[in-house]
Amino acid sequence: AATPSASCDRFAVAADLELTFDLHDLGKVMVYGEVVAAGNLDRGNVIADPVASGRDYRELGYYAAVIHQPARWAMYGVRFDRYAPDADANELRTGMVVPVDQTLSTLAVTGAVMVDHARLILEWDHNTNHSGRTVSGVPTNLGDDAVTLRAQVEL
Repeated sequence: AATPSASCDRFAVAADLELTFDLHDLGKVMVYGEVVAAGNLDRGNVIADPVASGRDYRELGYYAAVIHQPARWAMYGVRFDRYAPDADANELRTGMVVPVDQTLSTLAVTGAVMVDHARLILEWDHNTNHSGRTVSGVPTNLGDDAVTLRAQVEL
């Protein structure tokens, strides 16, 4: 039978920072990052439904990045991000409740070549995702690294 909708408390607080340095002949460097703490907000990775689960979801995420532009036509950088969609996740395994790591993280390395209103970007992402399972059912890293080649044109 259908059940009526129910409300739940949710919140988020975030802070970000960006610093840009002009190194003259060595180009420009930008360092930036952000941190977010939230509760019951995730709708994409682990659906936060405290009504159905009977408990609140604590979420924490952050990223940090560095970009170097040594010339007008070239840029490269590195970024690390990490997101824990449910810090209190657990599961029943062999009759015992054990904590489960649902953390997602990415180490990305990228380079770009730019001309006027266009750029060509190559990016490699090393993803850590504990959604995988071994043959015996134990959580493991789900291999999903990616290489992306993207062309952008500004019209």
